[in-house]
Amino acid sequence: MAAAAVALVGWQIGDKRPAAGSLPPLSATLPGDVAPGASASAIDDFSWQSFVALNWPADGKGKIGEAGDNVAVWQFWKQDTDVLVADGQVPIPWIQPSPIPPYCTEQAPPGTRILTHHTKGGELGAFLTPGNGPLIDQNGQYVRFEILVNEAMYGFILTNKLYSKAGQAAYDPGGVVTFPSGQLNGPPGAIMLKIAWKILGAGDDPKRFHTALAYVYDPGPAPSCVLKQVGLVGLHISHKTVNAPQWVWSTFEHVDNAPLVGGTLQPHYNFNDSMPASSRNGCELAGLCNVVPAGAWNPISGVKAPVQVARLDDLTPTAIAQNAAYVAALSAVNPASVFANYRLIGSQFPSDVTNANDAAGVPLPRFLANTTMETFLQGDTPGVSSNCAGCHAQATMADQRTSDFTFILSRVTAR
Repeated sequence: MAAAAVALVGWQIGDKRPAAGSLPPLSATLPGDVAPGASASAIDDFSWQSFVALNWPADGKGKIGEAGDNVAVWQFWKQDTDVLVADGQVPIPWIQPSPIPPYCTEQAPPGTRILTHHTKGGELGAFLTPGNGPLIDQNGQYVRFEILVNEAMYGFILTNKLYSKAGQAAYDPGGVVTFPSGQLNGPPGAIMLKIAWKILGAGDDPKRFHTALAYVYDPGPAPSCVLKQVGLVGLHISHKTVNAPQWVWSTFEHVDNAPLVGGTLQPHYNFNDSMPASSRNGCELAGLCNVVPAGAWNPISGVKAPVQVARLDDLTPTAIAQNAAYVAALSAVNPASVFANYRLIGSQFPSDVTNANDAAGVPLPRFLANTTMETFLQGDTPGVSSNCAGCHAQATMADQRTSDFTFILSRVTAR
């Protein structure tokens, strides 16, 4: 009976509930919004519905994880690099694949990732938050990142020519950017994703990850491009909706990423050598975990010492409950589903969308961190610790007008 109660956490009054003892339904349909005044459980349910729909087979054949793994819907969305074009250029059409960098000569199938980012914000040292640095796994490999947008967001940028400084200047002079909003029981709005990939190697079991082939590209004086198998270790989902104009911020991680301080250790982690850490004082404050790597930040010739990662704050009770429900549902489709190895860390949602003193809408919870993307920004220190909406509320276009919670438009260089 206890399992049935957990499975129903988050269902809204008025929704058609499943029969007692059943699991939450898995659907390929992205939810458009959450109900006004939604509970934390309902918002976490929205996050999980989004995760399931985004990771549904891109070819529409079968259910998520039915074959163990599958190429996901989001793998055909557009990267930020597709928006950031050179002078005189126009971003490619939605249906056109992203161009392969010139030094990537090995043949690979459609959907192969093109990984050029060393941090969630792009290049090392080029993001506004403190504590920016590479995440290096137990094999000495740098984690690689992608920033993606859905068709609604990409189309808005192209239609309004926000990919150039001239286009931004011409857009609604004196106004601000307002991306499309998802609607309750309707279509989704603008969605941004941030993806963290681990290069799979010694000690890694590919059958535990959602995997992809990727061109791992390092520009610079001596450009390098190698084709590697990578495993998904972190996923941010940010969704602009009518009832969350400051966006819903959902974050997921692989279950093997890192231990919780004071928690039970397992034999293998992606970003920890199973070092005991009984408390924050025995870990972060003592300089034993979550420390920005010292030395030159270069995946080819720089520091390769692994970052010892630990989770400082446990998942919320509602996230834990929803994780139990959806992991059971995914495992019911296929006990070997790789997607059952991912966990919702939490969902941040504006609690007061009209608050004049907080452009982020007084987000709850106040702090939210993914150990692969906010490795060095975990905690509860205002102005320093990770706060998704609070950080993105500062985002502007190239002309300094607010850009509706995306930093992509500030990086435009085309005139």
